[in-house]
Parts: sequence; C-alpha cells; structure tokens
Amino acid sequence: METSTTTPLLHGIRVLDFGRYIAGPYCAAMLADYGADVIRIEKREGSEDRFPSPVGGGVGALFLQMNRNKRAMTLDPASPQGREVVARMVRGADVVIANLPHATLVAMGLDYETLCSYRPDIIFVTNTAFGPVGPMHRNVGFDGIGQAMSGGVYMTGTPEQPYRAMVNWVDFGTALHCAFGTMAALMERKRSGKGQMVTGALLATAVTVTNATLIEQAVAKPDRVASGNRGQTAAPSAPQGTAQISDTTGTIEIIAVQGSQRIEPATIRTYLTVREGDPFDPARIDRSIKNLFATGLFADVNIVRQANNTLLIRVVENPIINRISLEGNSKIKDEDL
Repeated sequence: METSTTTPLLHGIRVLDFGRYIAGPYCAAMLADYGADVIRIEKREGSEDRFPSPVGGGVGALFLQMNRNKRAMTLDPASPQGREVVARMVRGADVVIANLPHATLVAMGLDYETLCSYRPDIIFVTNTAFGPVGPMHRNVGFDGIGQAMSGGVYMTGTPEQPYRAMVNWVDFGTALHCAFGTMAALMERKRSGKGQMVTGALLATAVTVTNATLIEQAVAKPDRVASGNRGQTAAPSAPQGTAQISDTTGTIEIIAVQGSQRIEPATIRTYLTVREGDPFDPARIDRSIKNLFATGLFADVNIVRQANNTLLIRVVENPIINRISLEGNSKIKDEDL
C-alpha cells in the first residue's frame, strides 16, 4: 500500500490542552488531526469529562472522541510545583487552550497575562458561556444555555413542548470557531511574530447558527413557532418517513398552501400516486411523499386525519422555488452564482 510522505500542516506546533468536556478539547483535537503535538493535561484524579458514557478502561465515549491523537498527563497547575511545570511547558509551547471561567484561570495561573510572562508570543485560546465582555461575562453555562437563549430550543419540538437538541451543537460549534481562530493566530504570529488571545463564547456560537431566524423575526416578524420535523422555509428538510396512521378507512383530500393561502394543487397532482377520493393506502402515500420531496418544490408535506374521516394531505410549496418560477426563471444562471 502506498503511503503519503506529506508533512502534516501543523507539524512542529505544540499545544497544551487544559480544556474540559467539548468546547476546549475538541478544538485541540482538530489541531491534533492536522499534525500538532497536543498534550492533554488533566487533574491528578482525572478530569470530570473522562468518565461519562463509560466504555471500559476507566474512560467514556466522549473522552475518547475529544482526545484522539493526543498525549496526556496529570497535573495540579495551582500548586507551587505545578506552576513551575506549567511555566516550563509553556516556554516550549505555541498554543495553550483552556475553556474555563476567567477567575478560575487566574487562580490556576493560566490567564493570558501569566502565560505571556512565560512566553510573550504564546497563543492563548479560551471560551466561556458569554465571552470576555458584557454584563454576563462572569456567568458560567453549558451548551443548553446557548441553545435556549438563541431561540434554538423554542424552535425545536412543538409549541407545547420545546426541546433541547440531544447533540451538543453549541459546544462543537464553539470549538470549530476557536480552531479557526487558532489557525488565524498562528498565521499572524508567523507574519508579525506576535501572539494573541483567541476567545469564543457559547452564546455567540448559538446566535450565529440561529441568526437567520432572528433576522427574519426582527425584520418581517413572522412569529414562527416550533413545528416538529416539518420544514418551514425550504425544501427538502423534513425526514422522509411513512405516514403514521394505522386506520386505513379514510379517504384522501389534497390541499396545497402557499403562505396562508389555499391554492389549486395542480403541480402536486403531477407527483402524487394517489387521487382525491381514493382509499388510504400507506405504501402509496409513502411513495407520494418521497416523490414530492424529491422535486425540491415543497417545504412541507404532512398528513392529518380530519373529523369527517378524510385524510388531508397538506403540502406547503417552497417559497424560494415558487418565487423563481413566478419571475420566469426556470433555473439559476451562471451570473447569479
């Protein structure tokens, strides 16, 4: 088998990872993926993120993911001996990562000013819940805080029961932002010889991800509410599942909606394998839904049983596709890209 002899991009860069859980350690993991020599530094008894979701050997699944390609050691950086070790290690390092509150960083001797006294051109990467400035900069928080305060929880689930996403997208997004910032800081140091502090914030990441929805609300004020897996603005977006209706005694009615207007569903009938008045057949309905989603014309397709024993197939057209067709543009031109 042929092997690559290309030198990794970050070969020769040493990173000290004092991070915990995701936002710090995953940033360091990505640097390790690109060839940096990353040393994960834990408390002597093991950091808190070592143990959740145990998979054997005294470690958990998240810990294995976050600390791939790293070397590891334990240390108490707040002790006199630990501070001496930190000073020696920072003098030989390029990047220090620590996603801890500022007061904790100062108490442990890991704040930017202290690190610069060991090596003036050090790059220090840190992230917190709310960032280094503002009225909440001293507050602590986790992924769910960002999801909730950005509107992500409000728009997930249903109006009656909002949900936090099971995956920690705020933590991972913050790590990605910090890794990007670290690469930029390394480029700047190569050019100017100066180090700097790279900061991230969970809330800033969350607001970045939900920003389009927040802009829409500020400008157009649609007052959107959560709609489960149903898409609201583009297609295809909702999972393409089968209709979850076990009683097959109903008949079919087809309704198309554009905005809040009921429209003639001629386009929809082209793709359906069923017709109005047909008995309900789950397999045929499933094929119809998949056909509709495959066109990209529809932002939502859902089936509702009505009081008159009619199964309503309600289709919301994709407003972007509809706008393009109304303007007479059958396809996007090269000059539009």
